[in-house]
Amino acid sequence: MGGFMNGNAYLDLGASERTAYAAGFVNGMSVAALVLNTDKSQREPRWLTDCTKGMTDHQIAEIIRKDIRDRPAEWHRGLNGLSLNAMLQACKPYYADAPQR
Repeated sequence: MGGFMNGNAYLDLGASERTAYAAGFVNGMSVAALVLNTDKSQREPRWLTDCTKGMTDHQIAEIIRKDIRDRPAEWHRGLNGLSLNAMLQACKPYYADAPQR
């Protein structure tokens, strides 16, 4: 799914709109596993929770903005995937250490 907008549209948003998107993105990611898991384990993306602990929504918005800004060849892609890639990159130590299941 392409989501609701692309990277170029995100870069055109104002700072408060980017911050609101970032907060919604992290909130959505934190419950996505609960919706998508078909087993009873109800795993959550612990790596994201651990990585973003203490971060502000503004900080997360800037992580996403900078990652998108630095890769103009990707601006046409869906913002949902670009945001995930930005957070995977920013949280690489947490994601790399996450237990594999």
